Amino acid sequence: MPRKSKKTADGGKNAFKLDTRPVQATSVNDDLARRNHQLDTDLAKAKIGIGKINILDIENKLQFGTYNDRAQNSSEVNKMITLFEKHGRQWYKESNALAIVIEPSRLRDGQDLTGNWSEPESLKAVKFGDRKPLICASGQHRVAALRKMAKAFVDEQTVLLKCIERIEGVKEHSDDSVLEHQDLRTRLAVVKGELEDLGNWSVVLYNKDMIDAGKGELGSHLSQNQTLHIYAETQEEELIWSKQK
Repeated sequence: MPRKSKKTADGGKNAFKLDTRPVQATSVNDDLARRNHQLDTDLAKAKIGIGKINILDIENKLQFGTYNDRAQNSSEVNKMITLFEKHGRQWYKESNALAIVIEPSRLRDGQDLTGNWSEPESLKAVKFGDRKPLICASGQHRVAALRKMAKAFVDEQTVLLKCIERIEGVKEHSDDSVLEHQDLRTRLAVVKGELEDLGNWSVVLYNKDMIDAGKGELGSHLSQNQTLHIYAETQEEELIWSKQK
């Protein structure tokens, strides 16, 4: 709403004078950016190392909800599976790694946790000294998607084996049955290959004592950073990102 001009004592009006001086930039409050930068720096200091785990074969339970209390969403799990099938799982990328918050004493001594993200083969399997749950900052939809995919492959493998057994149980085979048998064996080899590699996933290990220091702000920051990664909890953004590559 336009501001009204003030009247003078004699009834006249004081006209507002335009300020025609060049407009100078106002200093922006970047306290939030500075704080996030400091948290990133603290995260780097809390980092123990990197490696990989087999999500489907690990003896330790993967525990979610400590730093990220978002509920698992079946729709997001299905979107994740679609992305895996379309773009590959890309388990070895730093941006997709699971963040595990753990006490250093729970890791076995003498491990090489200094892998190179550009060389997946350099990521060594992390060895834990106990079977206690592993606290993950986020990534529950990734894990749920992999487990759902694994179940589907196991079910398919069972069906394929039964079909192969049925054909092999017949004394005489037609040309069609021989070709079908070959196709079944080819598909079975693919399914077995998927199951062998499906569980591998890269991880970043963080010192729990350092993450939990203070008011828990660092753990929350770590969890939020994870949701911005390539395999984020909101997958529509990933689809847009991938098309722009």
